[in-house]
Amino acid sequence: MKTSSSTAGFSLLEVMIAMVLLVAAVYATNSVLTRVDKQQHFITDKLKARHLLDRRISDIITNAGFYPPMSKGGLPASYIACFNPQGFPMHNKLGVSDTFTEHLLDPSEPSDGCPGANFEVHVTPSLTTNPTAELYIFVKSEKPTEPVRQKIRMTVEMEPQL
Repeated sequence: MKTSSSTAGFSLLEVMIAMVLLVAAVYATNSVLTRVDKQQHFITDKLKARHLLDRRISDIITNAGFYPPMSKGGLPASYIACFNPQGFPMHNKLGVSDTFTEHLLDPSEPSDGCPGANFEVHVTPSLTTNPTAELYIFVKSEKPTEPVRQKIRMTVEMEPQL
């Protein structure tokens, strides 16, 4: 009986190389899927925050009539609200997370009343008989050289509240 010296199948080296390639492919696929999942959660959180912030600003505009015009030394009072990236009110310089009043030299510039806030909103009712208010929304930056990344200005009609 004759035995064959060649056997069918793969050598150990070929199997090891195939395993390394398979593990590398699985690892790469897993890394990509993990990154996509993190980006999806990040975008979802940003959209939720934007929606909540839009609702908060909408409430401020809707209730602008609750902000009576006031002045001190000729400076109109600005009603200021501070928000975090998720759209929730933040503590202001008075230590409360509610709207506060400040007489600003320039309401179109951010105040020092919202330390650490990502968004600052100013409502400055007109001192004239015209029932309007100037609304400024400041999107703050983390860069000290550029404290405001974006400034949005609107004039809103104020409905008197009973």
